[in-house]
Amino acid sequence: MNDPASTAVPILEWILDAASSPAITLTTWIAREIKPTATSAVELLVDPKTPLVTLLACKDAFKHLTLDADTHDDRTIGAVYYAVAIAAAMANHRTRITRQSSHALEHAFRNIWIDESADLRLRDIAWRAFLTLRMGLDAPVAGG
Repeated sequence: MNDPASTAVPILEWILDAASSPAITLTTWIAREIKPTATSAVELLVDPKTPLVTLLACKDAFKHLTLDADTHDDRTIGAVYYAVAIAAAMANHRTRITRQSSHALEHAFRNIWIDESADLRLRDIAWRAFLTLRMGLDAPVAGG
């Protein structure tokens, strides 16, 4: 039988997380929809073992957030995580999962990398993707 107190704790933690950072909580919810065992969108995106098919699903989900979110903050974070999903495919799999131009990708990766408020792991993956792109080490578009 479930103990109501032990069931309530994770729910209360989720509510408190949502109150403190709704946009980050939204990205975690999206990550968990794609991979139920994901602890956060950041962890899912920066993990070198995350398969391309999962990164493609992340890219598509965050693209929809960018286009359809109700708030500017949610659209902005959607755009960042959309770019990070692309960056993760390039940095960890040497594969481009978008038809975005190299110039547009360099711009997006550079903006994430120089954003001192961004999680360091996101900045790192953006930098590695930028270098991969600059050195021409990315493979042709896969499912983009």
